[in-house]
Amino acid sequence: MTQDSNQKSGSDTLTASSGTQYMDQTDDAKFLIFRLGDELYGTPLLGVRQVLQFQSAKSVPNTAKHFKGLVSVRGQIMGVVDLRIRFNYPVIESKANAFLVFETDSGPLAAIVDRVEAVMRLSEEQLASQAQNKPNIKIQIPLEFLLGATSFQDQLVTLIDLNKTLSSEDYVEIQKAKLAISG
Repeated sequence: MTQDSNQKSGSDTLTASSGTQYMDQTDDAKFLIFRLGDELYGTPLLGVRQVLQFQSAKSVPNTAKHFKGLVSVRGQIMGVVDLRIRFNYPVIESKANAFLVFETDSGPLAAIVDRVEAVMRLSEEQLASQAQNKPNIKIQIPLEFLLGATSFQDQLVTLIDLNKTLSSEDYVEIQKAKLAISG
Protein backbone atom coordinates (compact mmCIF):
# COMPACT_ATOMS: atom_id res chain seq x y z
CA MET A 1 0.00 0.00 0.00
CA THR A 2 2.76 2.46 0.88
CA GLN A 3 4.76 1.67 -2.21
CA ASP A 4 3.45 3.06 -5.47
CA SER A 5 1.03 5.43 -3.74
CA ASN A 6 0.67 9.10 -4.45
CA GLN A 7 -1.35 11.56 -2.40
CA LYS A 8 -3.80 13.72 -4.32
CA SER A 9 -3.37 17.36 -3.45
CA GLY A 10 -6.18 18.92 -1.45
CA SER A 11 -7.77 15.55 -0.76
CA ASP A 12 -7.74 13.03 2.02
CA THR A 13 -7.66 10.06 -0.34
CA LEU A 14 -4.60 8.09 -1.40
CA THR A 15 -4.59 6.37 -4.77
CA ALA A 16 -2.32 3.39 -5.46
CA SER A 17 -0.89 2.68 -8.89
CA SER A 18 -3.57 0.01 -9.29
CA GLY A 19 -6.21 2.72 -9.02
CA THR A 20 -7.36 1.55 -5.59
CA GLN A 21 -8.24 4.48 -3.33
CA TYR A 22 -7.33 4.64 0.33
CA MET A 23 -9.04 7.07 2.71
CA ASP A 24 -6.62 9.01 4.93
CA GLN A 25 -8.59 10.18 7.94
CA THR A 26 -6.98 11.40 11.15
CA ASP A 27 -9.85 10.61 13.55
CA ASP A 28 -11.11 7.34 14.97
CA ALA A 29 -10.08 3.79 14.04
CA LYS A 30 -8.92 2.75 10.58
CA PHE A 31 -9.38 -0.70 9.10
CA LEU A 32 -7.57 -2.27 6.15
CA ILE A 33 -10.17 -3.85 3.88
CA PHE A 34 -9.11 -6.90 1.87
CA ARG A 35 -10.70 -9.63 -0.19
CA LEU A 36 -10.67 -13.39 0.31
CA GLY A 37 -12.60 -15.03 -2.50
CA ASP A 38 -15.79 -13.02 -3.00
CA GLU A 39 -15.87 -11.83 0.62
CA LEU A 40 -14.54 -8.62 2.16
CA TYR A 41 -12.67 -8.62 5.45
CA GLY A 42 -11.22 -5.83 7.53
CA THR A 43 -8.55 -5.72 10.21
CA PRO A 44 -7.32 -2.83 12.37
CA LEU A 45 -4.82 -0.85 10.30
CA LEU A 46 -2.55 -0.28 13.29
CA GLY A 47 -2.05 -4.05 13.48
CA VAL A 48 -0.73 -4.21 9.91
CA ARG A 49 2.94 -3.28 9.66
CA GLN A 50 3.01 -3.19 5.87
CA VAL A 51 1.37 -4.45 2.70
CA LEU A 52 3.71 -6.16 0.25
CA GLN A 53 3.50 -7.67 -3.17
CA PHE A 54 3.04 -11.43 -3.07
CA GLN A 55 6.14 -13.61 -3.43
CA SER A 56 6.62 -17.36 -3.32
CA ALA A 57 7.43 -18.85 0.07
CA LYS A 58 9.97 -21.57 0.80
CA SER A 59 7.85 -24.48 1.96
CA VAL A 60 8.58 -26.24 5.22
CA PRO A 61 7.63 -29.94 5.49
CA ASN A 62 5.25 -31.32 8.10
CA THR A 63 3.49 -28.05 8.87
CA ALA A 64 -0.15 -27.04 8.90
CA LYS A 65 -1.87 -26.81 5.52
CA HIS A 66 -2.41 -23.04 5.84
CA PHE A 67 1.27 -22.41 6.72
CA LYS A 68 2.85 -21.80 3.31
CA GLY A 69 6.46 -21.52 4.50
CA LEU A 70 8.97 -18.75 4.97
CA VAL A 71 10.01 -15.61 3.08
CA SER A 72 12.80 -13.12 3.55
CA VAL A 73 11.68 -9.51 3.53
CA ARG A 74 14.58 -7.06 3.61
CA GLY A 75 16.71 -9.71 5.28
CA GLN A 76 14.12 -10.64 7.93
CA ILE A 77 12.75 -14.18 7.82
CA MET A 78 9.03 -14.44 8.49
CA GLY A 79 6.38 -17.10 8.29
CA VAL A 80 3.64 -16.99 5.67
CA VAL A 81 0.04 -17.98 6.39
CA ASP A 82 -2.53 -18.30 3.61
CA LEU A 83 -5.74 -16.83 4.99
CA ARG A 84 -7.64 -18.27 2.03
CA ILE A 85 -6.81 -21.79 3.18
CA ARG A 86 -7.24 -20.92 6.86
CA PHE A 87 -10.77 -19.64 6.16
CA ASN A 88 -11.65 -22.44 3.69
CA TYR A 89 -11.68 -20.38 0.50
CA PRO A 90 -10.34 -21.59 -2.86
CA VAL A 91 -6.80 -20.44 -3.68
CA ILE A 92 -6.70 -18.39 -6.86
CA GLU A 93 -3.28 -17.06 -7.82
CA SER A 94 -3.27 -13.58 -9.36
CA LYS A 95 -1.08 -10.50 -9.62
CA ALA A 96 -3.38 -8.81 -7.10
CA ASN A 97 -2.45 -11.27 -4.30
CA ALA A 98 -0.73 -9.47 -1.45
CA PHE A 99 0.99 -10.02 1.89
CA LEU A 100 -0.33 -8.29 4.99
CA VAL A 101 2.62 -8.20 7.38
CA PHE A 102 1.58 -8.04 11.03
CA GLU A 103 3.36 -8.35 14.36
CA THR A 104 2.90 -11.31 16.67
CA ASP A 105 4.58 -12.38 19.90
CA SER A 106 6.74 -14.63 17.68
CA GLY A 107 7.79 -11.77 15.38
CA PRO A 108 6.38 -10.58 12.08
CA LEU A 109 4.12 -12.80 10.01
CA ALA A 110 2.84 -12.40 6.45
CA ALA A 111 -0.76 -13.30 5.61
CA ILE A 112 -1.71 -13.98 1.98
CA VAL A 113 -4.90 -12.27 0.81
CA ASP A 114 -6.47 -12.12 -2.63
CA ARG A 115 -6.46 -8.34 -2.89
CA VAL A 116 -6.25 -5.21 -0.75
CA GLU A 117 -9.28 -3.01 -1.36
CA ALA A 118 -9.06 0.11 0.81
CA VAL A 119 -8.50 1.70 4.18
CA MET A 120 -11.68 2.86 5.88
CA ARG A 121 -12.44 4.72 9.08
CA LEU A 122 -14.98 3.68 11.68
CA SER A 123 -16.12 6.15 14.33
CA GLU A 124 -15.93 5.30 18.02
CA GLU A 125 -19.73 4.88 18.02
CA GLN A 126 -19.53 2.37 15.15
CA LEU A 127 -16.74 0.46 16.93
CA ALA A 128 -18.68 0.31 20.20
CA SER A 129 -21.71 -0.95 18.29
CA GLN A 130 -19.58 -3.64 16.59
CA ALA A 131 -18.14 -4.87 19.89
CA GLN A 132 -21.58 -5.24 21.47
CA ASN A 133 -23.46 -6.59 18.47
CA LYS A 134 -21.48 -9.34 16.79
CA PRO A 135 -23.66 -10.64 13.98
CA ASN A 136 -25.60 -13.83 14.56
CA ILE A 137 -24.64 -15.41 11.24
CA LYS A 138 -22.89 -18.49 10.01
CA ILE A 139 -19.42 -17.54 8.80
CA GLN A 140 -16.34 -19.40 7.56
CA ILE A 141 -14.12 -18.22 10.42
CA PRO A 142 -14.16 -19.08 14.13
CA LEU A 143 -15.93 -16.50 16.30
CA GLU A 144 -12.79 -15.73 18.33
CA PHE A 145 -11.32 -14.01 15.24
CA LEU A 146 -14.41 -11.86 14.81
CA LEU A 147 -14.48 -8.20 15.85
CA GLY A 148 -17.77 -7.38 14.16
CA ALA A 149 -19.17 -6.41 10.79
CA THR A 150 -19.69 -3.23 8.83
CA SER A 151 -20.39 -2.27 5.24
CA PHE A 152 -18.13 -0.84 2.55
CA GLN A 153 -19.45 0.19 -0.88
CA ASP A 154 -22.71 -1.67 -0.20
CA GLN A 155 -20.94 -4.92 0.71
CA LEU A 156 -20.75 -6.59 4.11
CA VAL A 157 -17.25 -6.52 5.64
CA THR A 158 -16.32 -9.03 8.34
CA LEU A 159 -13.93 -7.38 10.82
CA ILE A 160 -11.28 -9.74 12.20
CA ASP A 161 -8.23 -9.68 14.45
CA LEU A 162 -5.28 -11.06 12.43
CA ASN A 163 -3.40 -12.05 15.59
CA LYS A 164 -6.21 -14.39 16.60
CA THR A 165 -6.39 -16.17 13.24
CA LEU A 166 -3.69 -18.59 14.37
CA SER A 167 -3.59 -20.90 17.37
CA SER A 168 -0.72 -21.02 19.86
CA GLU A 169 0.31 -24.31 18.22
CA ASP A 170 0.55 -22.50 14.86
CA TYR A 171 2.87 -19.89 16.37
CA VAL A 172 5.08 -22.60 17.89
CA GLU A 173 5.23 -24.34 14.50
CA ILE A 174 6.26 -21.10 12.79
CA GLN A 175 9.01 -20.47 15.36
CA LYS A 176 10.35 -24.00 14.89
CA ALA A 177 10.41 -23.55 11.11
CA LYS A 178 12.25 -20.22 11.39
CA LEU A 179 14.83 -21.76 13.74
CA ALA A 180 15.33 -24.78 11.48
CA ILE A 181 16.00 -22.56 8.46
CA SER A 182 18.21 -20.01 10.20
CA GLY A 183 20.30 -22.18 12.32
